[in-house]
Amino acid sequence: MNGTGGFLTDHLMRLVSSRSTGSRVRVVVEGVESTVAEPSAPISSMVNRIRLAFGLSVTDLASVLGVERPTIYSWLKDGSTPAPVRLARVEQVLALADTWSGLGTGRNTPNLTSEVAPGVDLMSALSEPQLWGAEIHFNLREQASSRRAREARSERLLAVAEELGLARPEADFDIATGRPLAPEL
Repeated sequence: MNGTGGFLTDHLMRLVSSRSTGSRVRVVVEGVESTVAEPSAPISSMVNRIRLAFGLSVTDLASVLGVERPTIYSWLKDGSTPAPVRLARVEQVLALADTWSGLGTGRNTPNLTSEVAPGVDLMSALSEPQLWGAEIHFNLREQASSRRAREARSERLLAVAEELGLARPEADFDIATGRPLAPEL
């Protein structure tokens, strides 16, 4: 077919056939040719995993993924498929979310205000057009390590308090410091 309409029709037919076969799609964006695989999971699943791991609102998630809120809602409903550039961003951020989830942090979310670099917090680093992958990975590992250390310290303090017969109900005992709480005035 000739003309733009023919190109679009051919491209859409390849895209539809690739979805049914799970193959790769040849895409030309601004003169640069690349092949893109369809996502291995539904986009809604990918976006939800990111959102849960980082504790992001839809507005924050849109900022991190570089799209508008309506796009996020459409992805959450599997109403649209991200453009190749957006899909690559989703996959990059998903890898970071999976890193956090894999660090044994349970349902805890990372502190988005923690510094990734001097003057740059985690939320800002996640929202940068060029993702700060290495710095974010390091920050997430540090946060998880600090949490595990605090939890271990709290457990040790509670065990020592119990051994010494000082254990009190948690409402009266500060596990982090090992001191009794002051009475309310």
